[in-house]
Amino acid sequence: MHVKNNSKNFYGSGPCNCSSVLGLKMLTAVLCLVSIIGHPSSLECGTDATTRLIPGRQMVMSGDVTPPAQGVTPVVVQLKMVGKLLTAIAEVPNGNFFALRVMGGGTVAGTSNSTFVVPTKNCTAQVYSNDMVPYGNPTTTYNVSIAGAGPKTYVIVGFTDGASGPGLFVVNGSQSQSQFEVGGDGDGGEDLSGSVTA
Repeated sequence: MHVKNNSKNFYGSGPCNCSSVLGLKMLTAVLCLVSIIGHPSSLECGTDATTRLIPGRQMVMSGDVTPPAQGVTPVVVQLKMVGKLLTAIAEVPNGNFFALRVMGGGTVAGTSNSTFVVPTKNCTAQVYSNDMVPYGNPTTTYNVSIAGAGPKTYVIVGFTDGASGPGLFVVNGSQSQSQFEVGGDGDGGEDLSGSVTA
């Protein structure tokens, strides 16, 4: 005895190909999982010794952690004294997600956009963008103030535009020890950018 399948397919006509529908549902589930894993909110706090925001460490976003590849516009990071706080100034190209971690001592005291750049859960040394940097301008600048910074404090910024494939690019913002003055002279003009290295 043959039973005819009269159910409609995904587009509403003809017999249902249940394996196609099941495949579509599985693909949707995988894409949702990848987007959750790929968001910087899923990057754990870790420590200076265990953070994955260092080239060669464990994979992030299903790919390698590396310096920026050729043709990728990197994030530019400077460290400056603003008032009495060391401040990381990150210029981020639009279309990117990013995470910034304070290394070598210090905690995040605040950001210039606290609704967009938010702290990693249970973490005082790391923040991330809760969405993609918006289009409109080629880059957007975000300031992250650092309390308790010392001469060995620097920052790491991991970023991805999603179009460059899996993984994460990282850049360092470091300061010159000879330029470091805790608190500065209060005019906010001390440039402690040192070098921005990949």
